[in-house]
Amino acid sequence: MKKKTRLFTQGFFFVLIALIAVNHGLSEKGIALSFIPTASLHAICPFGGVETLYTLLASGKLLPKLHESTLIITGLILIISLLFGKAFCGWICPLGTVQEWIGKVGRKLFKTRYNSFISPKIHKFLSFGPYIILLLTLYATATTAKLAFLDFDPYHALFSFWTGEVALYSIIILVLILLASLVIERPWCKYLCPLGIVLGITNKFRLFTIKRNDSTCISCKLCDKKCPMNLTISDSTKVSSTECISCMECTSENTCTMQNTLVMKSGKSHIKNKFMPLLIILFLFGGIQLSKSFSLWKTERSAEPAKITSSDYTEKYDPADIRGSYSFKEISSLYNVKEEDLITSFKLSDINLKVKDLETLYSDSEIEIGTKSVRYFVALYNEIPFDKGEEEVFLPSSAVDLLLSTKNLNPEEIDYLKAHEGN
Repeated sequence: MKKKTRLFTQGFFFVLIALIAVNHGLSEKGIALSFIPTASLHAICPFGGVETLYTLLASGKLLPKLHESTLIITGLILIISLLFGKAFCGWICPLGTVQEWIGKVGRKLFKTRYNSFISPKIHKFLSFGPYIILLLTLYATATTAKLAFLDFDPYHALFSFWTGEVALYSIIILVLILLASLVIERPWCKYLCPLGIVLGITNKFRLFTIKRNDSTCISCKLCDKKCPMNLTISDSTKVSSTECISCMECTSENTCTMQNTLVMKSGKSHIKNKFMPLLIILFLFGGIQLSKSFSLWKTERSAEPAKITSSDYTEKYDPADIRGSYSFKEISSLYNVKEEDLITSFKLSDINLKVKDLETLYSDSEIEIGTKSVRYFVALYNEIPFDKGEEEVFLPSSAVDLLLSTKNLNPEEIDYLKAHEGN
């Protein structure tokens, strides 16, 4: 039963996240189950809190798609890591769980050769991968103010592949990782995961650490063979590697035959395998409930967009805050745009369609018509300045015709529209 404790815990969190992801999809169709949360994956993803850190400090705002709940989840996972190390990776993360499940098949296929195909030298070289990905992600996110990692995120693909909103790259990466899991245990965690690096830092000073009693150790090296992260435990007094996922598979109650030789401890206190799930649930769900009691837990943004702070346009809603979840009917009401003008401009069949539905409506178009197109259209419609950024913004020809014929545009705006007119 002791060895199955972690398996049951991993299964619980995998099913929970899967149900939340499915229920979020159902909620957008108005048929969500009331007893299951409807939060998006972004609202409960701990890496989102890391990605948005620069934007939050620089502007006080979160990246698009993220919510206050994202920061709370990130904070709670960090607290758990400060106490027990990367327990999130070893006990909670669904992507890590799936890799382990597939690894069980690989272990049966390759037996003792499983997880030993990569030489120690190559393993050490590949271990720099997460650092590179983390730096690139933080740089791209800071410079674009977008979730730059989203298009390559296998975690998002794992629970959203059925929605049609997942980038092809992330699906390809997910498939490659799952295939690699047949020969390498947790390949994503070892060689690619940027969140693992952030949490791994806590292994250097966490409160409870896996320690080895040298006086009772018989150097059988079973702990080394059992470690999913290929760590050498048999010659260490304590496991402080940033790669340790605190799975406790090496401890005396799971692998080590010598009692109390490998234990998770702090001072004279130690934690048994069976108590780890209780502690994780206590800190994670207890923290969430506490944040709810202070009205800090928010998995959705307010329906009301931000207002422009410039004195020339005070009290007007900012078109830049239009979100994909808005319906065109809401945009008509909030931004004082005639419904018939929206229907004509974007060739809508229903004013209740959401902005993000444009991706499907214009999926066959050679140009990208999406949320930013609507933002730019509304700004021009209301004669509000709009920062297009470095990205080109395209509008359907019907929208361009309406703006040119009904609005007083300056020559620069007219030239831009004509150069960025779609079908």
